[in-house]
Amino acid sequence: MYSFYSDMNCTLTAFPTLSVMHNNGTESLEELLITVVYMARSPTMNVMLYGRMLISVIGLIMGFSLPMFRRKFVAHGSLLMLLLQHCAWNLMLSFISLIDALITAYTFASWRQPEDLIAFNDGYTCFHRKIWHIYAVYGSMTSMFAITIERTFASKCYKNYERSSKRLGYVLSIGQFVLASLFTLGAALTYDFTQTRAHCFVVTRGGEMYHRPLAATSFVLEMMCLIIFCCLLKINQRRLSSNYFGGLSVKYQITENVRALKLLVPVVISHITLTVLVAVSFSVYAVLTMAPHTRAIAEESLGFLHLHAVIVPVFMFVRHRRKWKQVAKTCRINRLHGTALMNEHDKAIMKNW
Repeated sequence: MYSFYSDMNCTLTAFPTLSVMHNNGTESLEELLITVVYMARSPTMNVMLYGRMLISVIGLIMGFSLPMFRRKFVAHGSLLMLLLQHCAWNLMLSFISLIDALITAYTFASWRQPEDLIAFNDGYTCFHRKIWHIYAVYGSMTSMFAITIERTFASKCYKNYERSSKRLGYVLSIGQFVLASLFTLGAALTYDFTQTRAHCFVVTRGGEMYHRPLAATSFVLEMMCLIIFCCLLKINQRRLSSNYFGGLSVKYQITENVRALKLLVPVVISHITLTVLVAVSFSVYAVLTMAPHTRAIAEESLGFLHLHAVIVPVFMFVRHRRKWKQVAKTCRINRLHGTALMNEHDKAIMKNW
């Protein structure tokens, strides 16, 4: 390590000392270049970088394969609309993360002198690399809240919700895009365009006071979403077990509510887990005393929110596979007759004892 810094100091003596920005403070150009060269040569950074690229590619492939299950997923039109929009936000996040990782990988692979590593790290370039990332993150959060509102109406108005139009879905769709745009506009207004950075990060020093309360508010809202989902699931399961529905359409709506909520609860849990992990880690890193290169690596380790784009399709595929197995089992039993049917009937009775 000593020889590395000695070599770097000898290499950088010809550069003038300028004031540039590392994400949590000001440092000289020499210190900045030492940091970016360390990142380019760090095995940990390269593993995270290519892991991020792999997750993005998997998320894009799985996300684009979801529409084929749209007709097989029986649900109200408003819920389908909001779920597709949530998946679209995740696809956008995966695509932006892939582009950003490719830019970083290109600089790491092609640099000849240290300043090549910060060619794409000036204030305006970092802004264009990260602003769509911010938009996708806040869009994913607001879409989850919109789905919660839709499911609340579906559970409250279960007697006639099946016959209702998709008007609520359209209103919630417009609302989530407006909120995400407003949050992103605030991030743009507080973004620091003036300094070159060791690495592009979503939150600049000037924007910390904006993102911290917004992140805390988002965390509270997502916890509320989880609590509401769990309560709605219990309520609908209680209704389903009471054996009083008031008609087939009411029974169908309650069954749909239970089925959709069972799918959405783990999705919300995964979303909250990822966002809380990133928010808490960032807050811890902000108060710890770290060397610039250590802080840069630590902050880069937080760039895995797009993992949610892989988790959501996994839950969708698992749910579809379980449903397909149940349908196949039912069809197999319906084709039985005679002794085989009686044996299957006896198994079902013994299983419930």
